[in-house]
Amino acid sequence: MRSWREGKVAFYDRRLRLVLATPYDWAFPFNARGDALVCEGCRSDGRQPAAMAGGRWGLIDRTGRLVLPLAETDAADRRYFSRR
Repeated sequence: MRSWREGKVAFYDRRLRLVLATPYDWAFPFNARGDALVCEGCRSDGRQPAAMAGGRWGLIDRTGRLVLPLAETDAADRRYFSRR
């Protein structure tokens, strides 16, 4: 589960124990491959439902290690949402 901790995204287990605190402004849940799409400097576009815009995006593994560095391209989201 994702939630906020000190203004950044954190991940919690089923018993609501903190598993991973991150320095990122937003994160998608971990996918089946164990990657989470994260961003730094992104903001809500203000719509309902909201979408995140701008910033630099990358992928982390379940330990919080960057597996795809933060960048202003769509490489991270293409990999995150791919079915491979």
